Amino acid sequence: MIGITNLKKSFDGERVLDISDINFENGISYIIFGPSGCGKSTLLNIIAGVIPSNSGQIIVDGLDISGLSPVKRDEYRLNSVGYVFQDFRLLDGMTVEDNLRLLELELRLKLDIDQTLDALGILSKKKKKITTLSVGEKQRVAIARALIKEPAVLLADEPTGNLNSKLAKEIMSLTAGYAKKLGIPVIVVSHDYGMREYFDMSVEMSELNGVNRQC
Repeated sequence: MIGITNLKKSFDGERVLDISDINFENGISYIIFGPSGCGKSTLLNIIAGVIPSNSGQIIVDGLDISGLSPVKRDEYRLNSVGYVFQDFRLLDGMTVEDNLRLLELELRLKLDIDQTLDALGILSKKKKKITTLSVGEKQRVAIARALIKEPAVLLADEPTGNLNSKLAKEIMSLTAGYAKKLGIPVIVVSHDYGMREYFDMSVEMSELNGVNRQC
């Protein structure tokens, strides 16, 4: 579970986030809508421990991350956060399996690689290099990499931006369903309202964020 209270964040003196209170429950998938510049990615980056908030409390799986040092935030992110980026951030010259096993250099994988790839429909691509995969297959590998360590939360920043509508819906349905099986909260930010039906809850950034940024 994630609990956020009185969260505030500014850049160069300009307030970009002002969230009074929100909870993200385990086993529930959430999609946050809003156009660019509304603070969606900033919120994810704070939950992920990529950047600190200026004030407020963020409790993730019982841990208050709002006061962590940079080193402790990195440790938290490595062990507790699964993050799916729009640009995948995979190593193209390596195989699917090797991209996942790179995590073993820093932590123990909690889920079986074959089972995870199979659940996402790409077990047959296990020995293939990333360069040979389609865009949709690369996105599934990125999701597998995020889930393989069984994180406390799965975050995804515009994960379907490079996919056609049919493939985007298929992948989001798979992702939300698999994370639900793991019993973790899933938080996806998007501007694509067609994804709403694949999530348990939808949130409008304009209602969540108290900063008037024309969201």
